[in-house]
Amino acid sequence: MLKNPDILLLDEATSALDSESEKLEQEALDRFMIRRTTLAIAHMLSNIREADVVAVLQGDAVSKMGAHNELMAKGENDTYDKLIHMQEQAQEAALVNAHRRSARPSSTRNSVARPS
Repeated sequence: MLKNPDILLLDEATSALDSESEKLEQEALDRFMIRRTTLAIAHMLSNIREADVVAVLQGDAVSKMGAHNELMAKGENDTYDKLIHMQEQAQEAALVNAHRRSARPSSTRNSVARPS
């Protein structure tokens, strides 16, 4: 990024980050990608929803191409659609689990030291 490239290749750029750090990095990348050709490889589909073109790879070939909204509008039960729905369900489950954990009353334990 220091060389100010015309073409930017991002391979799982936010894969090892927590959600807060991922959001901050994605915002920085979004600003940096302006007026650049960018190829982003990602499993987290939230990172590519705003892409001009999404290419879905299945095996060793491109199975679908188009903007996110175009691919979702087709309503097909294909790889991209399944991945989107699986990730949405996983995010919802994580939110439910986080809510359950925060709703539990905290318990306190008394510990007793035993003499040796």
